[in-house]
Amino acid sequence: MKPASAGQIAFIALAAILTAGCLGQTPATAPSPSPSPAAFPSFLLPVPSVESQPPTPEEDAITENLLQALSAKNYTQFTANFSLRFKVNFTEGVFSSLAGIVQQTSGKYVSKQPASFYGSEGGFEAYSYLAEFETGAVNTTIVFNSYTSEVDAVVFDSPALRIIQAAEQTQKNGGTLNTT
Repeated sequence: MKPASAGQIAFIALAAILTAGCLGQTPATAPSPSPSPAAFPSFLLPVPSVESQPPTPEEDAITENLLQALSAKNYTQFTANFSLRFKVNFTEGVFSSLAGIVQQTSGKYVSKQPASFYGSEGGFEAYSYLAEFETGAVNTTIVFNSYTSEVDAVVFDSPALRIIQAAEQTQKNGGTLNTT
């Protein structure tokens, strides 16, 4: 089986984020139509909410465990606190590819800064950590289920990771990449 590319990993992570807000919720009255049909989930916008709150000690420990497991390339430890629906899509192959790309671009995990609260919506809370790796920082966004503290999405972002993703996408499209 061919390892997943950064583009496939990003797609799976984005799909998990988008579906996390749609599955397992209690029906409510229909909201008024949104102005933009392809709007980015509002709770993932990088603007701290007025209702800012720190992650629980359990959520902070889960994040630390997840980052350490990424460096150790330990899939079982990395997905230990994933919701079932997220774990089903985040296969061991996807994890191996992600861990390899993160270590190639940023080295091994060293530490993280305190979380920034992005907000909560539909029973989910999103936090962003600036995680320090050996050769660079990686913004790590974790989406937790508010009721179970299970991880329902995780996104890794850095300039180096974006370059790798753009290069893979360009290669798939048969073009060339200009990084200047």
